[in-house]
Amino acid sequence: SGKQFVFGTTHLEAVNSWHRKRSTDLLRQYVSRKVEELGPDTPVFLTGDFNAVSESPEIQAMSSRSNGLEPMYDAWTAANGPETEAGATFRGLGLRDRMGHILMGPRRIDYVFYRPRLKVRMVDRIDFAAQLAILN
Repeated sequence: SGKQFVFGTTHLEAVNSWHRKRSTDLLRQYVSRKVEELGPDTPVFLTGDFNAVSESPEIQAMSSRSNGLEPMYDAWTAANGPETEAGATFRGLGLRDRMGHILMGPRRIDYVFYRPRLKVRMVDRIDFAAQLAILN
């Protein structure tokens, strides 16, 4: 279509929530600069492993309109509503993570944020582990 858009991906710190919150603040500042530079109708997409659940301060900060920063919208929530096990993306890589997964249950830590508000028709999580099992 020739329409301009901005796309980025990130992977936030897994252990320290202060670092994650600082990172989300920096990401929102960047998005706000891009919106100012390219105009409010230019779509911006930010994907990644945020290592935080939707109720966490760092994820809540992504969608808040504070300090003049542009809010972003969560595609999963826009398409599917409240959190469900179907959206869980945390798998647990090491023993500590697997224990946390067992104790805390499935949770979503990966996100697709966007702006301005768009109509999101569908968002789905692809379970690569299941896909690999089918291929083997």
